[in-house]
Amino acid sequence: MTQDQWLRVAAAFEEAVEMNSESQSAFLTALHAEEPDVWQEVKKLLEEESRLHPLFQTQNHGPWLVQEDVSLVGTSIGPYRLVSHLGAGGMGSVFEARRLEQDFEQKVALKLIRPDALSPETMARFRKERQILAGLQHPHIAQLYDGGQTEEGRLFFTMELISGKNLIEYSRESSRTLSEKIHLFLQVAEAIAYAHARLVLHLDIKPGNILVDETGAVKMLDFGVAEQLGGESLPSGNYPESTHRYTLAYASPEQLRKQPLNTRSDIYSLGVLLYELLTDSLPFATGKKSREDYRREVLSATISPPSVVNNEVPADLGAVCMRALEKNPDDRYPSVDVLIQDLKAWLAGRSVSIWENKTGYRAAKYIRRNRVWLSLAAVLAILAPTVTGYYTLRLQQERNQAREEAEKSEQLLKFVTDIFEKADPMYAQGDTLTVYDLLEQATQRVATQLGDKPELYITMLHTLGSIYLGQGEYGRADTLCQQAYAVLADNPVLSGGKTEGNVYFLQADIHYAFGDYASAEKAMRTAMRIFQSETDESSQVCHCYLFLGRTAFEQSDFNRGDSLLRQGLACFSAQEKPLPEDLAQCDLGLGDVNRKMMRFDEAAGYYAEALHFYEKIYQPPNSELAYVYNHLASLYFDQGLYEKALPAARESYHQRLEIFGADHVETCASLSNIARIQASLGHSDSALVLNDTVLLRLGRIFKGPHPYLVALLGQKGIRLNELHRYKEAEAVFRQGLDMYHTLSQNNESSHLSGGVMHTQGLGIAMMGQKRYPAALQQLQTAEEMALQLYEKDSPLYASLEAWLAKALIQNGKKDEGLMRARHAKTVLTPFEAGFRPQLARIDSLLAGQDN
Repeated sequence: MTQDQWLRVAAAFEEAVEMNSESQSAFLTALHAEEPDVWQEVKKLLEEESRLHPLFQTQNHGPWLVQEDVSLVGTSIGPYRLVSHLGAGGMGSVFEARRLEQDFEQKVALKLIRPDALSPETMARFRKERQILAGLQHPHIAQLYDGGQTEEGRLFFTMELISGKNLIEYSRESSRTLSEKIHLFLQVAEAIAYAHARLVLHLDIKPGNILVDETGAVKMLDFGVAEQLGGESLPSGNYPESTHRYTLAYASPEQLRKQPLNTRSDIYSLGVLLYELLTDSLPFATGKKSREDYRREVLSATISPPSVVNNEVPADLGAVCMRALEKNPDDRYPSVDVLIQDLKAWLAGRSVSIWENKTGYRAAKYIRRNRVWLSLAAVLAILAPTVTGYYTLRLQQERNQAREEAEKSEQLLKFVTDIFEKADPMYAQGDTLTVYDLLEQATQRVATQLGDKPELYITMLHTLGSIYLGQGEYGRADTLCQQAYAVLADNPVLSGGKTEGNVYFLQADIHYAFGDYASAEKAMRTAMRIFQSETDESSQVCHCYLFLGRTAFEQSDFNRGDSLLRQGLACFSAQEKPLPEDLAQCDLGLGDVNRKMMRFDEAAGYYAEALHFYEKIYQPPNSELAYVYNHLASLYFDQGLYEKALPAARESYHQRLEIFGADHVETCASLSNIARIQASLGHSDSALVLNDTVLLRLGRIFKGPHPYLVALLGQKGIRLNELHRYKEAEAVFRQGLDMYHTLSQNNESSHLSGGVMHTQGLGIAMMGQKRYPAALQQLQTAEEMALQLYEKDSPLYASLEAWLAKALIQNGKKDEGLMRARHAKTVLTPFEAGFRPQLARIDSLLAGQDN
């Protein structure tokens, strides 16, 4: 075919693909009569597009199918009457429908699967889209209402009916400004960020899937090829074919290569969409080349920056777009949230993160944003003497008024404390409250308002610090705690009382949050001594036992943890009216230590009792309920009951997500649990994606070494070993060991379990590379460390010994290796369900099949 003919094919295809079914049918009939060769090629492209598209688009798969479904208009499906036929696609038809029940009438869009497409794969995809939409409740995602099956077996679902134009058409109206376009785009990005937080990848972001209604509100319509991260639909190795059904112009390079996908694939598609909004063109034109030529261009050619294509686009805004369009996923924005932050910063006249270090950029932004105030500065300098005199008199009057109100300080403090406690997500439990401005104002004013009342001042600093801690702002909490210590030092009369005890308790909580368990224990024991001297602080003493038990658990000292938690339970039980939530906290702790000691029946009993307590007190979403579900998931995981573990972990994740948001330690803990369960179900690829997501989020929280990051790097290394990516695994384990050594400088025993994990993982990675002497050395080092934590008859030690046995055999020490293998098998066999891979490896060694 000549170049001119290809241009005609491309133009006709672009015209036809946007038509509704009847218009497209008429267009093709006329094209067939006038240019049969062009018609033939366009027909092939439309058929391919129909296969590649998600469940439904407003295009015709064939006149016969359209006519068959058009004839259904006026009939009913369940409680819905079909009003008009809106369009058809490769999977079926879309109708406008009405639900009439007594006085209730509802207009909906009804999607009906075509009768000849009832294959198991098609049915599964259709059901999956319904399930995904059912879990997404967001103002910029079209809402799912209902679903079912017709008498003929055709699946259908109904959703919000949106009248409007697609995003690009709408943005072209009335010459919308850049700011207006960015506001539209942000609605799309926020919908995708919401979906990502719920582990859903969209994978087909494009204007045709985005409508803007008459109010200017954006609605995402189609999740037909969406995938659920952390779900069974994302198997290891090969992703479902549906993940590679995409619209060519908006597909990411990894989609074109059919590589594993994650959230950054959607970020690339968002970048294409933003580019089109800014320049009124696509990064790569599709019309003059074959699909294969287009793929090659996307994978190799460079993109002209938006500010070059459209000189009205500022360079920093164009740079934001180009960051989203990086070919390498790791070079793109790490999350949609960060992209949103940069666009909001640009709208507010602030600097965008990717240009923060550009010489003069931040200053120029500041001057542009504050030019009115900077102009007034000169005037204020002239008026300063007069202004100063006025405000001196004003401040004197305010000080006099403050003295008169001094007696009301305690009532005011209680009032403010109550407000802050309700702002803490641990109390608010998912209510959407804006608290940061309130906290910042209180932090700035507390010294001024309470500086002459040291006890109230310390109490307020303690309250603010506790709330910042609950928000995950550990650095801010620590700063306020140090201020409280300074006030105590200036007021020795307060030493030794409950005010000082509360400060030490807060300091212990902060050390614990940062992973410094030895310092946390030291601070808590100081607090405990103070509370023991106070006759009315017996309840606080009980909380100290509980805290110390949890700290021992984190240091893998399970026997000591068990003893301390039992003392805490006895202490609470001796109270006149023990609070159920305190007893439940002890039960949870005892469940954890018993689980780690492989006493699964006892652990299950404690978890069940804690859940019983909490279900009587709370309704979901609730942080305590979420905590129990996460630890139940861990119990099932340790027992090898992965199919039971996954729904419990997901329940925990969704409750924590609603309460805390995505960037919180509790939410990350649940997501990490989902990742390791997925890996054990054989989905190592998707587990690795989730693992990286958690690492990114926790990195933003801790901003430095932390035991949780050590553990997550260990999990990532394990996943890479499972995928036989041994060199990558080695690099990750070395990174984890560096972090472990940094944390262990003051107290190695606090983090020894992390050292064992990474040293063992490094040995396994070396064995995978056939570096047997080095592997044996690492595994022997891991054994020396493990013996400081575990007995030789512990399953955790035996699991390591199974690898050590293999390394010994590979290094010619067969007798010792087989002896080790037999010992490991003896220890692990009673716990077979949780150690099947290890036992299989041992059996291979003993059979001489793995040497």
